[in-house]
This record gives sequence, C-alpha cells and structure tokens, in this order.
Amino acid sequence: MRRRLQLSPKSTTASLLLSVAMVAPATAAAIEVVAVSDLATRADDAPVTFVVHDAALPDGLRPRISTDVGRVTSVVSAGGVSQVTWQPPTEFSGGTVSFRARFKGRDNAKIDTSFILNVPASPLLPIPVIASPAVAAPDTTTVRLQWRAPPSGQVDNNRAFAISTSLGTVSAVTVDAEGVASATWTRPTTVTQPKMALVTVVDRADSRRRGKLELPVQVARSTSFEVPPDAEVSIQIGDESFGPTRASPAGTVAFDLHLDPRVSQGHLTGRTPLGNPVEQVVAMPDPPTPVLHFAPVPHPGASGPGAAPMPIALAVWVPDVASPAAPSVGSADGDENLLQTKKTSAKLGASRKEAPVVRVESAS
Repeated sequence: MRRRLQLSPKSTTASLLLSVAMVAPATAAAIEVVAVSDLATRADDAPVTFVVHDAALPDGLRPRISTDVGRVTSVVSAGGVSQVTWQPPTEFSGGTVSFRARFKGRDNAKIDTSFILNVPASPLLPIPVIASPAVAAPDTTTVRLQWRAPPSGQVDNNRAFAISTSLGTVSAVTVDAEGVASATWTRPTTVTQPKMALVTVVDRADSRRRGKLELPVQVARSTSFEVPPDAEVSIQIGDESFGPTRASPAGTVAFDLHLDPRVSQGHLTGRTPLGNPVEQVVAMPDPPTPVLHFAPVPHPGASGPGAAPMPIALAVWVPDVASPAAPSVGSADGDENLLQTKKTSAKLGASRKEAPVVRVESAS
C-alpha cells in the first residue's frame, strides 16, 4: 500500500504526483518517488522538495539520502515516507538526478539502494529550435527543424508538440526514442520579397512550454546602383559579398543579389579607373517589415462564463533599420501577456498609440 505525504505548507511550488517505481538491486528494497515539486514556480536558487516511500523503511526512521548533483539539505520522515529537501546546483535547468538512500530495514538489515528523480524544468525555459540550413537561401525549398525540449516530467519520446509558421508550411512533428523532435518547413512558391518566417513550437501537454525560431527567407533579384562611370565595385550585404562588377560608362552597376529580411542596407566599395576609392552605403529594395504571429495553443476547459482565460502565444519580429545586419527581436508568451520590443507594444483587447502598424503574416 502506497502512502502519500503532502508537501510542506511553506513550499510555494506546485506539486506533481508521479507513479515511478524505481528498480533497485535484488538485495535491496525499491524506493518509490511519490511527489516532486515542479521547477515551474520555483524561485531562483530555491530548493526542490520531493517525497519518497519504501515499504522496508521503519516508521519514524530517517534514511541517509545523498547525491553527487547539488546537495540534500534535510530529510523528514513520518509513517514510512520521507520528505527530502534538495538544493540543485547553480543554473540547474531540470533533468534526471540520481540519489543514494541508506538505512536499516525492518529486519535490521542494512539497505543501500538508489533511485532517480526526473525534475521538470521551468516552463519559462524556451524550447530551442534549430534550423538546418539556418537561412532559407533563394534556392532552398525545405528546411529541417529539430529540437529537444527541456525536461517536463513526461517521458521524452511520448511528448507531443503543436507547430506553426507565419510563412510557408510545416510538416507533422515526429519524436524519436531519444526525445529529439523534428519537422520540415517548406518554402512557399509565391515569395517575391525577403521575409522573416516565425516558427513556433508549443508543448501540447503544457502550453507554457514554448519555443520560437526566426528563419530568414531570402529572394534573388537583380539590383542596380549608381556609381562613378566605369568603376569596378563589390557590394557587401550582411555576411555575403557580390562582385566585383564593372559599372557602365553611364555609371550604373547591377548585381544578382540575395536579399535578406535582416539587412536593410548594403556597402559598395571599389575604385574608379583613375584609382580613386568608391565607398557608398546603399538602401536595399523592399525593406523588411515587422512580422506578428499567433501560435496555436491548447485551450483550457471553461469552468464558468468568462472564468477560463484563453491561452495566448505570440511571437513577433521587428527589423532594426538602424543596423544593416542586426535584427531586433521580441516575443510574448503567456496568458494575455504584454508584448514589448524595442519598437512595439501591444496587448490583446487594448489600444496603444505608440504601437506601429504591424503586418500580420497568417500561417499557411
């Protein structure tokens, strides 16, 4: 018969009941983790509290519990269960931790066993989404997306995610045995201007656990600039360089460029036929525009008229026109959260005069 012990009243963390039977050596008893406090609402550097039970543990006997990860600060036993307070190491972000338990059993035999604690990470820790390639060049039609979400208390390969994009399409998500999730982004055939695609990932079991990827979608275009006649010049756009190309006698030079949504300016350099230097900062055609994308998240069941808030996951990208290759990015996550970036402030149901006009890119 399993007993349950409530967490200490002074603990402000949420309680997540687990049914995890830990296998110990045949000569030792099996320790069961009954409950563990979630890192979700845990303050910085606050301890984690969990409860363990062992049928062989005599009532009132306090076992010696230790770990090589962080330190155990207290063990309180009552009625065959023990409440353990564990201090994680600095910057601990969740995961599997092994503990050792030693005590004398009911038959006075020495018991030395171990158990594993799967500590969920804070849902505020973003899901890191990686794109391969990192930039959708003009000739790129598909991009592979991969991520391994921070620990949530779920079995890794049983996790499910909702994925969406502000531009193009995304395939269904697959999760392998190691817990690595993947999907494929496909470029739309109608893109004629450089754009930033926002890809969002939301844990279906806990919509607070989210991730966002900014995928620059480039386009190829022949672009002309005015320079001194017959000058031989190159142009630098972000990390890419094009040229050198000789200008016409009329002073026009053209390049087949890869226009990037993160880059609003280019840098022309070269020399005239007389050897004089040419150096110009030129504006790119079709300057980038902000992107706002609402990610689909599971809606909670209503508990009464207007009682259940609608979960909102909002991602935004705002180009930094003051810097040729340094985009400014902001995001908002949470229920009715205020979106704040360098250039925009917005909240659902509210009007802000300082908010700029934002073009919404709907998911394809």
